[in-house]
Amino acid sequence: MKTLFLLSGVIILLFLPFPYNAHAQRRTAQPVKTGNPRAASTPEISWQKTSFPSEVDTFTAHLAINSSGHIFVGTGNGVYRSMDGGTTWTQMNDGIKSDSSGKVSIFSLAINPSGHIFAAIYNELYRSTDDGDHWTRVRSGLTAMAMAVNSRGHIFVGDQGMLRSTDEGATWTKLDNGFDSNVVNSIVMNSNGDVFVGAYDGVYRSTDNGDHWKHILDFGGGNNAGNLAINSIGNIFVGLNSNARMDQGTEGVYRSTNNGDRWTRIIKNGGPQIPNFDGAWSIVIDSKGVIFLGTRSGVYRSSNSGISWTKISKGLVLSKDNLTDKNVSALAIDPNGIMFAVTPAGVYRAK
Repeated sequence: MKTLFLLSGVIILLFLPFPYNAHAQRRTAQPVKTGNPRAASTPEISWQKTSFPSEVDTFTAHLAINSSGHIFVGTGNGVYRSMDGGTTWTQMNDGIKSDSSGKVSIFSLAINPSGHIFAAIYNELYRSTDDGDHWTRVRSGLTAMAMAVNSRGHIFVGDQGMLRSTDEGATWTKLDNGFDSNVVNSIVMNSNGDVFVGAYDGVYRSTDNGDHWKHILDFGGGNNAGNLAINSIGNIFVGLNSNARMDQGTEGVYRSTNNGDRWTRIIKNGGPQIPNFDGAWSIVIDSKGVIFLGTRSGVYRSSNSGISWTKISKGLVLSKDNLTDKNVSALAIDPNGIMFAVTPAGVYRAK
């Protein structure tokens, strides 16, 4: 996969007052170049736990993978990097300020076309130009709850609205023309450069690099759009939770085949697609157009654009110790097509 722009993370964060644990939802989602969304070749998948340190807080995590295949995980204890496909991991916090408890909680991660990495913590944004070895603060007073970078290197962040930087974070422009939400969960771009934002009140689209916005998915009454993903033919997928009870609201996974003008719900709670569906926490799409969906009950796969789904969670542990909280908080695919998943129990690699 090419250099990822985060999301996806993604995506992007710690316990704001909106439904269904938005802390876990803010993943900067990652646009992945894909082929035929109805690809039929879907080999079996099982999961192998990597050597990621067991003491690290990964209940909410962010994944970013650069063009060299180096994996970056944003955690409650800072940034970790693997340069060998997840076999070994190194903490990479040099230059990032810790909080009063000594922790470094990462809110979002993104990588630009030059390979520079951006990491957000509460009220500060950092940049690394040497693969995460060292970090420099580029902005204070900004909490990037979600973050993504387009093909021109323009950074988009969600922080009480939307902002954009065209100079690697040195200066910022407020993007409030038509954008009304103050909670942003995820940001993605399509091949035309259109920007899509999953927000507390639905999905927004900009066709002019964020200068103007249109509210394209809105049922009214606080529809919390979490993760977004786009395939190579422009189909958009989004996980949506609502303020209504799960069995009564508009929650589910939606798909648009016309750039967000119209949407079809392809998964609903209580529906036949995924029994006991409990929210979409992460979405990625591989090079064959196969969609992978992370939920509290595991990972699901669809090779027919979301019409049907198969659970693929063999070997995947969803909770840590005796805790009841379960989730797949992040998914990402490296340039060799290997998928990685993060749960409270650690980082897993597909095999």
